[in-house]
Amino acid sequence: MPMSEREYCVNHCGGKCCTLRSPQEGEVRCPRQAHDGSCTVYEQRYVENASLRLVVVGSFVSRRLKRLDGTYAELPFVCGMVEDLLKANVLPPEVRDACCYYDRSVLDRASSAGNT
Repeated sequence: MPMSEREYCVNHCGGKCCTLRSPQEGEVRCPRQAHDGSCTVYEQRYVENASLRLVVVGSFVSRRLKRLDGTYAELPFVCGMVEDLLKANVLPPEVRDACCYYDRSVLDRASSAGNT
């Protein structure tokens, strides 16, 4: 039996899709991602028929933008559904290709590897 998407994301992927990648900020890990790679808002985000495709789940301190007082600005961290990130083709190829939402067969392979 294949493992669940959540189990795969935590134990095999580490939630690599939950990282903002931009030329301005570099790589910024989601503030709602636990140390083990799990999503602390997963149950809220992936309920059946989730209508909110983009939500602000926290914030991070910019590495580039500053306020008038010279301190770095706090910016919102926007969480998008994995399926939408895949459709928009914004994930690096190595993250996309290992994603169970992109290629369902990775769930079977990971389950088989765990049962040997």
